[in-house]
Order: sequence, then C-alpha cells, then structure tokens
Amino acid sequence: MHEDINHSGDGGIYAEMIANRAFQGSNSIISTLDGYVGTYVTDSENDVVPFDPVMTAWAPIGHGVRMTLDILHPLSDALETSLQIDFPLNATGEVGFQNFGWWGFDIHPQQYKTSLWYLNNYPRNTQGNASDITVSFRSNVTGETWASSTFKNVTPTYIDFKQLETTLYPNATAPDANNTFAITFDGAQVAGQTFYFNLVSVFPETFKGYQNGLRPDIAQGFYDLNPTFLRFPGGNNLEGYSPAQRWKWWETLGPLQNRPGRVGDWNYYNTQGLGLLEYLEWTEAMNIEPVLAVYAGFSLDVYGQNGASYPPEQMPEILQEALDELEYCMGDNSTKWGAQRIADGHPEPFKINFVEIGNEDWFSVTYPYRFQIMYDGLKKAYPNITYISTAFNENAANYNISIPDGNMWDWHGYQEPSWFLANFDLWDNWQEETNNTGVTVLLGEYSVIQIDTPSGIVNYSYPLDVHVQYPRLLSAIRRDFGSAQSGQAI
Repeated sequence: MHEDINHSGDGGIYAEMIANRAFQGSNSIISTLDGYVGTYVTDSENDVVPFDPVMTAWAPIGHGVRMTLDILHPLSDALETSLQIDFPLNATGEVGFQNFGWWGFDIHPQQYKTSLWYLNNYPRNTQGNASDITVSFRSNVTGETWASSTFKNVTPTYIDFKQLETTLYPNATAPDANNTFAITFDGAQVAGQTFYFNLVSVFPETFKGYQNGLRPDIAQGFYDLNPTFLRFPGGNNLEGYSPAQRWKWWETLGPLQNRPGRVGDWNYYNTQGLGLLEYLEWTEAMNIEPVLAVYAGFSLDVYGQNGASYPPEQMPEILQEALDELEYCMGDNSTKWGAQRIADGHPEPFKINFVEIGNEDWFSVTYPYRFQIMYDGLKKAYPNITYISTAFNENAANYNISIPDGNMWDWHGYQEPSWFLANFDLWDNWQEETNNTGVTVLLGEYSVIQIDTPSGIVNYSYPLDVHVQYPRLLSAIRRDFGSAQSGQAI
C-alpha cells in the first residue's frame, strides 16, 4: 500500500525535486491539549492559519532582495499563491532566489527537466525591459555550479503568467546533496522591478520514462521486491482530516497548474502531483495489480477518530464519485471520464479487478449503511470486481459487517511481538469459524509496533521507551504471520 506519509510521496517516490514548488500549504503539528477533548492543531509553520502557504525551502539571493507571498497574482484558480520577488533600485551583480529541495539536491549526470512560471509587475517596469534569467544547480559548500541554463532576453508579461522550460545537464556527480537550485538575474537589468513566480519544477529522469513520474532509484528498489499489487491512495490519507479535505481524485488530474493540492492526513500539505493517473501508471510500469481504494463517506476529523460521516440521504453522491472514478480508469471515449483519461494522455483503459470501500471504517459506527450503499451501487455497475470491506468485527460492540461471498476483508494489525506468536494460526480455520467460507482476507497492514509490555496493550501515543521506531530483528516475527494452512483464507 502507498499513501503520502513521512513524505513517501512528495519528497519521496514522486520525482519532483523542488520543495514547496507552488506555495500550496504547510506543515502543522497535531496533538492533545491538557483540559480539552481529543487532538488539535497545536503548532503550525503558518502562525495565523494552520496549513496555509509559507515560504519554507526558499531564500533570496543578493543584497536587499525582498521575498514575500502574494495572492493578487494567482497562477490559476488552483494555485492562488505566488512568490513575489522585489529587487531594490540599487541592485547589482547576481540577484534572485533559491530552493533547498527536499533535504538538498542529489546531482548526477542525467537530464533534469526544469520549468517555471513568471509574471511581471507593470508599474515597476513600464518600459517593458527584457532580462536574462538563469537557472542552475550549485553547491552550498564550494559555490561550484553543477549545471546551468540561461533564458535570454525574456520579455515581460503583465496579464497572464508565461512558462519557461529548459533542461539541465550536469557533467559530474556532486559529492553530497548539499546543493540548491537557483533562479538568478543580473541586478542591473532588474533593478527596481518586481516579479511573481509559481510552480517551479525540476524533474530528473523518471522510472521507465513516465511524465510526472516516479523517482527511479526508489521505484527500482520497490520494483526489485517483486510486488504483485499496489493499494492506493491510502490509508488515512484517502479520508482526509475533514470531508472537505478528502482525496478528491478529480482534483489530481491534468496539468499541474490545475491541481490545488490538499491538507494531507500526516501533518503536511500534499501537492497532488502523485495523482490518480500517476498511481495507475505506477502499476502499469511495474505490471502489478491496482487495488483502488475509494472514499466511502467517512473522514477522521482532526480532533478525533470517530469523525464525520455522510448521512444515508447523501451517500448517493459519494457513490457517484466512486463510479466516476472507475469510469476514468476503465471507460472508453464514449464516456465523460474515459474521454478525460484519453485527453490526459492515456488512450488505453486500465483494468480494475479490486476496489476497497473506504479505509479502516471500523473507527466509525456508520459503516454498515455506508458499506451497503457503496457495495450495492458498485456491484450493480461493475459486477466482476472484487470488493474489499475495511471492517468485519473490529467494532463488534456496535456491529459486524456481513461481507458477501466472493469478496474480501482488509485486516489491519499493529501489535506486540508476543501477539503475533500467539496468533500464528489465526487464519487456519477463520472462514469456517466465522461462517465466511466464501470470503478471503487481505492482510493489508500489520506491524510489530512496540516491544512486549506487561499490559499487552498498544500505546498509540508511541512512547519512545516501547515504540519500535525503525525496523529491527524483533519486527521479523510478524514476517510469516499465518501458517501453511492459512492459504485458502489469505
């Protein structure tokens, strides 16, 4: 399974090298507060509005260069905040701004596709003076330039942003990642002027050459594990901190300037560069089975786990979202969303054999009606798909889910080592014991999450003295969870 957690997407397998490329949002810390119920945003990069845009990862170059955020000159309806660069009247020499990347820039001899969008301020350049704009990789340690390209005599634009594109070709490998990406000018050419920038992007060569694709080293490592399927896009990150911030698949399509991003469920903003089509192409590139998780009307909400659920009378609109998503994946050009996929550059339909209805919906008391509405509607439209319930008996105090024969249950378990030992044969007779002879189990998520404790109860505040933060030999005890007799159920 992949979801954007711990920057596994943005800053990870998604190949974009520029951090905070479009000033979409920021990080926040969510934790408990003494005297209050549940969890809250307790700290945020943006001191006024949590998750709102910031200038993190950017810095000016040159004396007196002023750098601020601007909402008066949006690149698009989706990307509403731009970076404003003001050059002083006495600007001389090299001036501009730079990006520090996701923990620096790892530079090797290869092609780096580079682009940026710019706009000029008319009152500060009424003469329409052109300027040269240089983009480069440079070392923070030695100042050495690894690669550069200059756009000559760039004419100003005052109404609509214009895009500049080039390719950088380093001819050497940088000894470390302590490098920046710089956008610079001759101070004499731009003295007293103001520019607006947005969607600054640098992509290395991607896994199997897919546009807007995967970082090749991480993707190759995953591919070398010989995976057979990929569940996406989550995970909690499917559900959103609120219904409004759920993973809206249709907002992840098309040109990057039309993708607004969203508040992710793991304390940081997601660019949505890794969208539905990119996930599908990931499975295509590796010839693995896509397991598509669809939003099922439940969001965690920032303050606690039993969050907001769509009521029965509004569930048809959530069902329609899922039906439209499947049409995008598998429809032909006679369908609205199939035609959109073709327009997005993928003429051939994808084959979806497995659909997961929600994620960990045992956190809610509403899954019985939500699952039934989603299952009935999806099954009617796509009878040959195997549907996966995200709950069975985890919330037994309130309900059990009756999973129809021929479908699956996605089981998740985060436990201590001794639990896995004691339950080694859990699945041997599970089908018969639970009267689910026609239902199979997807072991979707499981981990040794803490060392054995006297209580045997997992502490999800993750105290350092018992939490298993990194893989260790102890964790391997869950590797072969399930005995040889479990094959029929798993």
